[in-house]
Amino acid sequence: VGVSQAIPSSPLEFDTAEAYQGRLAGRILNAGGMKVAAFSVYLEDSSGLGDFNIGLLDLLAAAILKLDVPWVVQGDWNISAQVLEDTHWADSLLGVIVAPNGATCWARNPEPDDCTATFVFFVMARELRPLVAQVRIMGKAPTFPHSPVHLKLAGLGQHTCVPQVQ
Repeated sequence: VGVSQAIPSSPLEFDTAEAYQGRLAGRILNAGGMKVAAFSVYLEDSSGLGDFNIGLLDLLAAAILKLDVPWVVQGDWNISAQVLEDTHWADSLLGVIVAPNGATCWARNPEPDDCTATFVFFVMARELRPLVAQVRIMGKAPTFPHSPVHLKLAGLGQHTCVPQVQ
């Protein structure tokens, strides 16, 4: 999670199985007079909703359910926002998916309509949804094949979802 250095934060501690090392991180942000938990998740590519990714989502859900503050998860989900929506995972956490308009994946020499998938997006506590001021794709970056996504929450500063560099 890219977070402005002006926002004080502290790491979130939670149990992570060795198989998931480097795929899940979290911090508590003290922003705009309120605390918000910010997570970053990186699901395994080409696995869809296989056992590995379901296990990672379960681990993330357990961490979220222990919180007493609103939360936001940025991720390179490696599944589309629609696929995650269809699982009702966000609903089960009283959350909502917030995705940019447009595709977040691209080929090295893309044709205009090469990719239609949105794999980089946010899931957040429903109570934060009214604070969303902007969600936009930042364009090509050295994060092939996915573009970073920028989220601006009114009153909480700016956060950028930057996919894991492959």
